[in-house]
Amino acid sequence: MRPDALQWAKSLIADYDSGEQDSISPLAELRYEYISSFSALYEKDKSFRAFLSEPSISLDDKKKVVAGLLSDISKDSDDMAARFFGLLVEKKRFPLISHIAFAVRGLLDEEAGILRIRIESAKDLDIIELERLQRVISKDTGARRICASTMVNQALIAGVKIYSDGMCWDGSVTGRLKAMGKMLSMPLGSL
Repeated sequence: MRPDALQWAKSLIADYDSGEQDSISPLAELRYEYISSFSALYEKDKSFRAFLSEPSISLDDKKKVVAGLLSDISKDSDDMAARFFGLLVEKKRFPLISHIAFAVRGLLDEEAGILRIRIESAKDLDIIELERLQRVISKDTGARRICASTMVNQALIAGVKIYSDGMCWDGSVTGRLKAMGKMLSMPLGSL
């Protein structure tokens, strides 16, 4: 995670307090929705990116457009969020928006004790297998809740691959065969 994006993320959600452990405040979730919406717009809309980077357009005009977009996506007025997005424009940090959104999600998940994982398996996992994997991961990581997405990848032959926070645990037959192949290709003295 980029340190600069993390600092921006902390400033966006700094004034909330969930008041309860294992809970995320509705305001913090709402701000995550705002930044996710802006991130999607920035990534998909070339003209929006060009508008924000155009030097001939004044900062005030850029801030007004961003404030208008924020009011379009928000139901209630959120002065802190409006100032935040205005500051991103002013400091020319909008290109960091997807990194900031990722950092906000991570901070909120950490606060609530949530670990997000992606599980690839050679076949569809039934509910019992999925719950068993989640219990083992929860026990090993100390996470209070596991939020898992699953995907079938028949190339794994059998077993699972689990991805989380940029790490991968490979318990697939394919992964084990690759590891064995690496080991067998090493010179005998290097083992």
